[in-house]
Amino acid sequence: MEFTKPICRRPMRALLLVALCPLLAGCAMVGLLADKALGPPETPAVYKPDKKPMLVMVESYKQQSVLESPSDELAQDLSELIKKHSVSPIVDPMKLLEYRTEHADRYGTMPVQTIGRELGASQVLYVNIKGVDVGTPTGGDVYSGTVDVRVKVVDVSTGRTLWPTGTSDGYQVKVDEGDAMVLASEAPSKHAVQSAMLDDLADQIVHLFFAYTTDNDPHKSD
Repeated sequence: MEFTKPICRRPMRALLLVALCPLLAGCAMVGLLADKALGPPETPAVYKPDKKPMLVMVESYKQQSVLESPSDELAQDLSELIKKHSVSPIVDPMKLLEYRTEHADRYGTMPVQTIGRELGASQVLYVNIKGVDVGTPTGGDVYSGTVDVRVKVVDVSTGRTLWPTGTSDGYQVKVDEGDAMVLASEAPSKHAVQSAMLDDLADQIVHLFFAYTTDNDPHKSD
């Protein structure tokens, strides 16, 4: 299922400026004045979580032993950004790492809501890593990579998926080689490229949960 963001609507002040169009030198001037008066247009949140304790869980359902390191790195990045942008109160990610170690024999089969409840969360941001791939073209000096995840928010009290609705798989967020391509001289290791992709991915995921303008758009190229 494909999800789209709602269309941004400008306030009434912009309509008043448009009404004055005949009195100005041209309609192009109206857009200019509107941008100066209102600032960049705002992109609304795709989903706004409740302001209740949130636990971030990142894992790869089918490849956890292989992707445990990037999973933990992404969980740490997401926790920090959720706290930075005041999306929701965050459960210390170290508590999850300790819990996973203490319950290693059964952790892999425990329901998400059970883990969240025992760590004091009301909701869980669950991220399933479908795949991480970093490589270089044959004979090239440029690293390229792809990381593909599914994201959902789970209610701890019921185990119900709060968002997205209508799918059990989750909301897709993907960073591909167009975003991750880095000169080998700038990032001389696959790990560095992978970390850069995970940073970008974390930024894109968190921006799903609050409104932002083009000034802080994670999809905008520098």
